[in-house]
Amino acid sequence: MELVDPKIDLVFKHIFGSSDEPQQLLALVNAVLETHDEPLLKSLHVTNPSIDPATLKDRQVIFDIKACSVESEPINVEIQVVNQYNWKSRSLYYWSKMFTQQLSKGDNYKKLKKTISISFLDYSLFERDRCR
Repeated sequence: MELVDPKIDLVFKHIFGSSDEPQQLLALVNAVLETHDEPLLKSLHVTNPSIDPATLKDRQVIFDIKACSVESEPINVEIQVVNQYNWKSRSLYYWSKMFTQQLSKGDNYKKLKKTISISFLDYSLFERDRCR
């Protein structure tokens, strides 16, 4: 029996991005949070991975996996196998879209929740072994 590589986008999304069975995604996110001494999530649900542009000139964002915790914290999980030398900017752009999407005109900034962005890269992004 041939194994399928879980680093392939479609396979990764199938394993972790199912709205029917979010337990795998919850376990994955909690494993990452635990390694950084962050509080673990009780539950989450998978949401629509797209953020449509506000205007025709804006860029559409399609996440690999987008979810929301029971505390309404937005979560983005990405997998990137090929280094396109833009990941620092791209991941910050994705994170900022999720962060700013929480507010509508007139909302108080206190409404903003922690936004979690997790990236699995099949290459070294930084010269150090581990980043925080």
